[in-house]
Amino acid sequence: MSLYTDLEQHIRQSYELIKQYEDIIRLSNKPKEQARSRRVINEQWQLIKHYLAEYILLCENLHLAMPEDITLIEALLSSSVKTSKYPVAPKQDAYLSQGLSENQSIQDSKSQNSSQTPAQDLQETRLSSLAIISSFLENYLWGQFLLLLLFLVGFIEGIVGVFDVPPYPRRLALTFLTLSGGLIIWGLSFIPRSRNHYHTWDRWLTLVLLIIATSIFGWLTYLEAWC
Repeated sequence: MSLYTDLEQHIRQSYELIKQYEDIIRLSNKPKEQARSRRVINEQWQLIKHYLAEYILLCENLHLAMPEDITLIEALLSSSVKTSKYPVAPKQDAYLSQGLSENQSIQDSKSQNSSQTPAQDLQETRLSSLAIISSFLENYLWGQFLLLLLFLVGFIEGIVGVFDVPPYPRRLALTFLTLSGGLIIWGLSFIPRSRNHYHTWDRWLTLVLLIIATSIFGWLTYLEAWC
């Protein structure tokens, strides 16, 4: 599944949850249940706000029009800025016209791209690739950790190695920086601002990669010390 469709699915799932919990508020006469539903609704609107920011940027770079239902959700969220309160989802949505809207988006994209020069196409391809990479790194912890790992290996084994630094201190520094940097990335995902942003499987995968990388570098350090 591409990042484009992944973000669409997240937005629609959160919106469906909002409508379900708004039904609970309307039908329930229990204050605690209503309070819990309002809390969940606010959390889902916060997630939608984040997903929409990524999704709109991606649509702009790929020159794609947003589907009608996503546009409706974005309009509801934009209208809440003046009141500083999250909106109430209408009972009737625009999902029935989703297929027609997506087909129209593809046709509009093709008509726009056909009138562009090869140089413009190349530039837009580069911008789109950068937007996708940026969104990927922001949404997945294991991608951030692998980027850190590549940077540390390239810096310590490449640049530092030019100055004839012995292998043992290089391996030791690489092990320490990998462990500390990985723990910082992993730990920051649990702060309130990022707690609902990352998937559980993403955190576990990042932790497993951290353990594997640290173990390999630690073993190489041990071999350099005793061999």
